[in-house]
Amino acid sequence: TKSHFDLKRGSIDRLFNDYGFIKTPEGLEYYFHETNVQSPTFDELQIGSLVTFIELQSGDTLQAGHISANGKFIEDVN
Repeated sequence: TKSHFDLKRGSIDRLFNDYGFIKTPEGLEYYFHETNVQSPTFDELQIGSLVTFIELQSGDTLQAGHISANGKFIEDVN
């Protein structure tokens, strides 16, 4: 049995009122709700923010949970 979560990386691709989407380097897109953001707050996230997250099981849709941003942006690493 797996006792740890597989931490994934990506960047904030789109933001809406209370949800958004993360795009991974592999091109996958993960939906997230504001309640799944740990640090900083959802309102402090910006397009291009680099984040780490775990994949949540939710049927056919890829969903992200335990989202944390480290203050860096996608253009900082290109």
